[in-house]
Amino acid sequence: MVCAKWTKRAAELSEDEKKLKSSLPDYARKIVLPKRILLWREILEDLKYPDVGVLDEMLEGVHLTGQTPCTGVFPGAFKPAKQTSEQLRSKASESRQKILDAIKSQGHLDEALEQKVDEEVELGWLSEPIDPADLPEGATISRRFAIEQSGKIRLIDDLSDSGVNGSVQTTESPKPQSLDVVAAMALACLRKLSGIPMLGKTFDLKSAYRQMFVSPEDLKEAYIAYFSHREGRVIVRQMLALPFGATRAVFSYLRVAHSMWYIGCWALKLIWSHFFDDFLSLATQVEAKAVGLAISSLSRLLGWKVSEDKDKPFAESFAALGVRVSFERFLQGEVLFHNTEKRILEVSATLRRAADDPALTQKDLSRIRGRMVFAGGQLFGRAGRLCVAALAGESCSTKANLSNDAKQAMLQFADLLEANWPRVLKDVSANPVYIFTDASYSETSGGTFCGIGGVCFDHEGRPLGFFSEELSSFQKRLLGEGRSKTIIFEAELATIVVAYVLWKDWLRGRPTVIFVDNNSARDVSISGTSPNDVGKSLASLLLTVESLAKTFSWFARVPSPSNIADTPSREVLKSFTVSGRPVPHFPCENIVSEVLGILVK
Repeated sequence: MVCAKWTKRAAELSEDEKKLKSSLPDYARKIVLPKRILLWREILEDLKYPDVGVLDEMLEGVHLTGQTPCTGVFPGAFKPAKQTSEQLRSKASESRQKILDAIKSQGHLDEALEQKVDEEVELGWLSEPIDPADLPEGATISRRFAIEQSGKIRLIDDLSDSGVNGSVQTTESPKPQSLDVVAAMALACLRKLSGIPMLGKTFDLKSAYRQMFVSPEDLKEAYIAYFSHREGRVIVRQMLALPFGATRAVFSYLRVAHSMWYIGCWALKLIWSHFFDDFLSLATQVEAKAVGLAISSLSRLLGWKVSEDKDKPFAESFAALGVRVSFERFLQGEVLFHNTEKRILEVSATLRRAADDPALTQKDLSRIRGRMVFAGGQLFGRAGRLCVAALAGESCSTKANLSNDAKQAMLQFADLLEANWPRVLKDVSANPVYIFTDASYSETSGGTFCGIGGVCFDHEGRPLGFFSEELSSFQKRLLGEGRSKTIIFEAELATIVVAYVLWKDWLRGRPTVIFVDNNSARDVSISGTSPNDVGKSLASLLLTVESLAKTFSWFARVPSPSNIADTPSREVLKSFTVSGRPVPHFPCENIVSEVLGILVK
């Protein structure tokens, strides 16, 4: 009914839409001709959207410099400009010559770059070539270059190096709705629609930035230069549609996308999110076709083009942003997030090459870290983040100069990617497992005694089980006896790992709270690394088991007098009671041997 009403209003407003755009410059009118701006405004006003002014940027164009609008729909975040627009223009003559002199051939990318330039000229997004001598006073030139990404050639306009981005001041920070928002949507579906098959789909806006135009007032800042393969020289053109690489272009596009997302949520009751040009929607199997038609109608009525080559039907498993979201186990209460096969192959291959590349630069390493951070976000557990952290402390020189630890971290991350352990989303956040662990180490008449103990409770405080073991002389030597005055830290850490291995089936998919009375063991468990080799090996195993169990861990200190695992660690017990109730005993001699076996060299 809503779409039918909008379709009728679109027809009624048709002539007014034409009149509204008639006063625009030719280049601007061509770019926004399909947009139904009056209809768009009516819809937003009917929904009482707080930022109807967003449509001013569709009619007046997007500025590339100066203060961004205060919309009231994004969180506040002040970032001052590095220079004013006037200062940028006063230095333009000197800076543009430096940029022109620095532009060189990119080799095999030149031809592809020029082919894309030709397409943009034909579509009205770029002007014909301009003689640099004919540029107006104060005109700024930015470098255009090509990058190869995921097998595709993308064009980047570097408005940072030219100073254009530095003349932008913001008081708000628009945030694209990341996969965390998609996860929140999926979790809401698990809670509200359990037992009903769910599907998902990504709608990709075609050349989204290029569907908006540069303000006539800022065309002086919209010149770009690139090396022409055809001409064998540097060519200058003027950008007419929004550049991919401008701070204000990002702000204004996200502002526009947010208004479309709002319409979908409030008028069409959609379960959807937007991340730049990708709109991701969820729907029940029964409603999927209708939801798809509603979204297509919305984009058509507002005048936004959707990429037809990427248009796929709603499905149980769908890809977005290099991540595959799977609802195949939705009826069993799980939604899975994991990297696509393509991303895994690309990132792992890059890491393995980089680890053996003596010419690797800090700039290369920075890009690699960025890819690791994003890909690691879809890996369950903390091991991936620790690999990224291992690269953060590398040298600040031009060359990367990777240490052996950094190289090992890169290779380990590649292994984690290829294992492709998904992030599993389940609605069990209210049902954590609580584990108390303890270890003891003391002198005896016959030498030393080292005991370990643990007690596990469910979310209602019911004891599920306990373990109590004495370490053998060989196991104590593995932990460092004979090399250190005490091995209490190592024993406490080993006890935590034993508890994870022993009860991993109970922990699966649930939050786990570990209470320990040794600060060093707690801190190493949190950080995932240790300054000594024994601690490092045990921490690495802890992270692996944590990932396999797909549990979220929280490590907390408990005072020793309050640690219920104290007695099982000081005595070898076969029976144990809590508040007079017997607790099941879990023998774990083999697991202790397995855990400490990683220390054998």
